[in-house]
Amino acid sequence: MTNSAGLTAAEFLQQYRYEPETGNVFRRFQHPKCRAPIDRPIGTLTVDGRFVTTIRGRNYHVSRIAWLLHTGEWPKHQIDHINRNPSDNRIENLRDVPHVVNQYNRGEWGPGRKCTGAIGVQLEKSGRFGARIKVSGRVKCLGRFDTIEAARAAYLAAKTVLHPSGL
Repeated sequence: MTNSAGLTAAEFLQQYRYEPETGNVFRRFQHPKCRAPIDRPIGTLTVDGRFVTTIRGRNYHVSRIAWLLHTGEWPKHQIDHINRNPSDNRIENLRDVPHVVNQYNRGEWGPGRKCTGAIGVQLEKSGRFGARIKVSGRVKCLGRFDTIEAARAAYLAAKTVLHPSGL
């Protein structure tokens, strides 16, 4: 398989190596146009916490390269970071999943929300805790609870039914 940059999976396997324990990807040899030493992991940390690198003028997420180097094939879908840390590219933290499954593993509800630290739970104006879950692009209200623990339990119960392949 060749990608748009013209590198085949076999060429990536020849030119780069992956350390599954650390999640780091390294070049196998010094390229004449690159001054970076080969003992330094490839990639630059972006503002969203992911490592990206440019190879032959094309940007790559290092997590996708790590998947290729470990499995021998490009991911068919998106690479999901199981622990929700996008800079943790250890193979035990990566999985190739469709977009909808990747969305199941998202963090808090987003800007402007009263974040509680518990996924799917937010503090409402009334002082109670609302539990919500997103399914097929729609937010489903699971109820309002007096304690964060009760709201979290409702979210986790709904998650096992509504997101069976998510974590």
